[in-house]
Amino acid sequence: MRFSQKTGCFYPEDIFYAELPDDLIDVSQSEFAQAMGRGPDDRLQVVDGRIVVVPGAPPDSAKILSRTRSEVLSRIEAYAKTKRAQLAETADEIEIAAWGNKLRIAQAIQEQRASAADVLAFETEIAARGLGETMEKFCAKVFRRAGMFARAVGLIDGMKKNMQLLVGQAQTPDELLQLAERFQHDFDIGLQEMNFSSS
Repeated sequence: MRFSQKTGCFYPEDIFYAELPDDLIDVSQSEFAQAMGRGPDDRLQVVDGRIVVVPGAPPDSAKILSRTRSEVLSRIEAYAKTKRAQLAETADEIEIAAWGNKLRIAQAIQEQRASAADVLAFETEIAARGLGETMEKFCAKVFRRAGMFARAVGLIDGMKKNMQLLVGQAQTPDELLQLAERFQHDFDIGLQEMNFSSS
């Protein structure tokens, strides 16, 4: 086996090359095996006519911390978004936002100031559900569900904001990973205390 420092490549003797670099050195099987087992940041260098593996620079701790922080923030955001969608029983952001509109309509119906279009929308949904609900019972369900959803979203957003602050203050990658696990655990406990299932 041969190696060129100029090209950084190996050249087996049993392969014909039309042109070879002028700095080739012979490499033993053990040197070749050592070179093939080098780390991703290590480099090969010719020293005194022999190939040696030069260790790469150790990873920059600030870069590792920054990358881990970014990954943990993404995990927290994704977990919170997933739980919000589970609570709303839909991943559709428009449908999630519709909870506020349903609450507004239910309040207007209760106060007898709803538009004909809003009343018709609720009557259509009640009929589509096929549960034989009255307008009064359906509005009561909307109040209860919208209230629970609003409390749960408040819990999600509050815990997420608090965790984002803690992530910004963390000093080590291990501390960041512990925070990510703690967020999920604390969040699930919070939902259970509100009588929501985390599944």
